Amino acid sequence: MNAKMTAKKSGRKIVLPENRCAPETPHGEGQDQFEYDQNQNELVQQYITPNLLLDMFDEPIVFNRAFVGITHSAVAALFLSYATYTTEKLPREAEGWFTKTIEEWQNETGLTRFEQTTARRILREKEILIERRFGMPSMLWFKIRKEALLDALLEQSDARWDGLHQQFYSSEAQVNIKK
Repeated sequence: MNAKMTAKKSGRKIVLPENRCAPETPHGEGQDQFEYDQNQNELVQQYITPNLLLDMFDEPIVFNRAFVGITHSAVAALFLSYATYTTEKLPREAEGWFTKTIEEWQNETGLTRFEQTTARRILREKEILIERRFGMPSMLWFKIRKEALLDALLEQSDARWDGLHQQFYSSEAQVNIKK
């Protein structure tokens, strides 16, 4: 039985050959597997286009996992990760303020306008993000409250690793007693 799948955008049908194992006989050993591998290579050459490769090897979107615990939202954690990254690249005279359009956020993070709005609301409620409108024409500017972010990270890590400090010192004390 052949497996079939349809590429959503192109509508092309991809027919995968049956998954056959190499026969146990000494004469044709591995021949079926060789044919299977050849069929797979032909499929790869036919359907893996340069455009698909460019998409697959595009810049990955990454975020700080610790921010998920603070915000209780992967979307807000992603937004916060990119905001902190942007803040780190700012010149001193910017005093932490930066601006990005909805389109810039979407290009960098993949977040839709509505996901951005949700992320910003969560971060404002946690008092980690400050937003202000400045300039003519009016633009939305952002600033990460580093103290609030650090406090939230410390609180989270203390709660998560509570007892680790005591474990470390109690085991160290036991080692010293044994000496």
